[in-house]
Amino acid sequence: MRDLFLLAFIGCALPYTMTRPFFGLCVFSWLAYMRPQDLCWGPARGLRFSLFVAVCMLAGFFFFETRKFTRRWPSQKWMLLLGLWITLAVFLHLEQPERQITKWLDIVKVFAVSLFTVGLVDSKRRLDIMLWTIGLSLGFYGIKGGLFGLIGGGRILQGPGGMLKDNNDFCLAMNMVLPILYYMAHSTTSKKARRYWLIATGLTIVAILITRSRGGFLTLVAVLGMFTLRSRHKFVGFSMAGFAVLLFIVFMPADIRARLATLKDPKSEGSAAGRFYAWAVAWEMAKAKPVNGVGFLLFTQYFRRYDPHPQSQHQDGKKEGSVRVAHNSYLQLLAETGFPALFFFLMMIFSTLLLMLKLKKTARTRDGPRWMINYANMIESSLLGFLVGATFLNRSHFDLLYHLVAMGGALYLVAMQTLNDRDKQPDEEEETPNQAEEPVFPKDPYKDPFQDDPYLVTPR
Repeated sequence: MRDLFLLAFIGCALPYTMTRPFFGLCVFSWLAYMRPQDLCWGPARGLRFSLFVAVCMLAGFFFFETRKFTRRWPSQKWMLLLGLWITLAVFLHLEQPERQITKWLDIVKVFAVSLFTVGLVDSKRRLDIMLWTIGLSLGFYGIKGGLFGLIGGGRILQGPGGMLKDNNDFCLAMNMVLPILYYMAHSTTSKKARRYWLIATGLTIVAILITRSRGGFLTLVAVLGMFTLRSRHKFVGFSMAGFAVLLFIVFMPADIRARLATLKDPKSEGSAAGRFYAWAVAWEMAKAKPVNGVGFLLFTQYFRRYDPHPQSQHQDGKKEGSVRVAHNSYLQLLAETGFPALFFFLMMIFSTLLLMLKLKKTARTRDGPRWMINYANMIESSLLGFLVGATFLNRSHFDLLYHLVAMGGALYLVAMQTLNDRDKQPDEEEETPNQAEEPVFPKDPYKDPFQDDPYLVTPR
């Protein structure tokens, strides 16, 4: 039944995607983050729906859309430089062509979709729709996992599939979507929608905890700390946070308590100690090949060559010469593609964070609407969640990261345009700060929420 529903939906959506590329972008994001194909058991499970949607979306853009493919924003140059350097690393060390080129094409797709997002998300309504799409797609698993943990007392051993299959990767995605759920609750004017967003936030926190991921737990602490610091009532926020920690300690299941207890002395636990050792090997690779690294996706292949103690015995019973992955996004990127790639990667993230700080300062100075500050806090908190969580995972090419960087660029451009348009209007027509925002989906059921004007797209 699920297969039939998904096949019917995609079949009906493809023609619509060609005439409205923004709708195609939303469907593509839904397929990427919710991965409904992984919830099927029949032929739909193996079909590449994302490819079909992408082809129709791009065809519709070139034939019908009048917008540019992308727009310039401050972080764009760092994203493009990173993509260029990764491309050089791929073709300078092409030792596993099929595997390396396949993964490189996936990365090119991620970069292209991110740039495309900035081009199409050029209004407050489109910004809201895209955030709803990402939030609900990943929030579905947060709600499902939270209910699974509260009602059945179960544990999440793996995610839905794709880049979210591993429970640690799944936990990282949940931490990154948590700010979207939280700040959407504080940005909506509907009490019912606010209640649903807050319930989803609470259940997602439960889902993160029952993954038993230590890195996920540390990331959750960082994200919740950001929520508290951004709160208007910090004393109440910290008091509630302390009370929640106390409740968690009292009612925490024994297996989760034992898992998190290893954070006191990580080197005494085999898995954590192995990660520290892999970090040391990654650093040896970086020192030997600082410019272009050992090669894209070739970390494990060169692990033994740069292992400083190939014959010694490790605390987990394995030889330290055992091949491992880096378990650190920054060191993995550094070892495989060199210091320039790591520099571009970090500049892409930190320039987006600085852009959000600039946006909040501008919104306060020019008396902008509250949603600008809320959305900037959202992007900041999500990127912070990645910065912390990526310390324990190899996720430098995580598509959600680049999508959020692009959403930060789109947010800044939309906010600046909104403020400029408002300042050009006569004083008597300016919007008051207490005026309600336009709803994401219009009340008129016959008006297309994916099309800004009342007509169909205008041919080029």
